[in-house]
Amino acid sequence: FQMSELELMDISFNTLKARLANAEILKSFDVNTKTSIIADASHVGLGAVLVHTQNSECSDMFACRTLSDVERHYSQTEKEALARSEERRVGKEC
Repeated sequence: FQMSELELMDISFNTLKARLANAEILKSFDVNTKTSIIADASHVGLGAVLVHTQNSECSDMFACRTLSDVERHYSQTEKEALARSEERRVGKEC
């Protein structure tokens, strides 16, 4: 049985999503540490991660969503701007 590229991407995405939700990666928020939000966009979706730095960089919260059919036709610059506007969703479930 040969898996298609789409099936392999789906498995990879779900594996990554499960690992990101793992307690070893996600840490409790500490108001006294430096924090930043990293947002990005691809041709199919948006994502944002709230990170803080203690001994090393740790993720506190993340959010992601797929683009609508209309949004998929946006330029890359517009998608990046949309990702920045979606940062308020950080902390909600993907």
